[in-house]
Amino acid sequence: MTERAIYFVVNDREFFRLPVNPEKVNVKEEGDGEEFTIASLGKVNVPKPAKLKSFTLESYFPAQPTHYSATVFKKPKDYIRLLEKWLNHKQPVRYIYVNGPFTINELVTIERFEYDESFGSEDVNFSLELKKYVPFGPKKMKIAKAKNGTKQIVKKNTPLGKIRSRNQQPIRLKEGIACGRWRSITRAVVIDIVNCRN
Repeated sequence: MTERAIYFVVNDREFFRLPVNPEKVNVKEEGDGEEFTIASLGKVNVPKPAKLKSFTLESYFPAQPTHYSATVFKKPKDYIRLLEKWLNHKQPVRYIYVNGPFTINELVTIERFEYDESFGSEDVNFSLELKKYVPFGPKKMKIAKAKNGTKQIVKKNTPLGKIRSRNQQPIRLKEGIACGRWRSITRAVVIDIVNCRN
């Protein structure tokens, strides 16, 4: 039977396998519904997107080489140094659990890391709380030059008089219609500036 294993990986230089598997591997998934009271029905729950998945585990780092560890021996301080570095640098880590009744392969952040020494053996007990990490960030918007003028990104509710055409003249109104074409993009507006006639 293949042995269960837990790995923490950042890149090809910063990674390790837990030397001693925990007694249990915990996965927590929660909904994020919101309760409301409706006069005719009473309490109702409105489903919303689920909360981020979380994980907890407890084990220990042996102070001496052991016959039951499948990893090359490292001192407890080596594991502690890496885990503290990842925690303090807010570094997302790949958390992998294989060969068990279920598999975990998630990008996570370390939310809590606690450890203490077992007197007499010098082994270091530890516990970890992890939370799923979803990469995010602003997306760049490419502004292309219009055939008959230029394009501008204009914040919502910007007065028309502050929007300039290619020749730096204010956009004018013609028969109550703005001399420009627009379409909404998220919270901004893209204006295709055209040369307006008096």
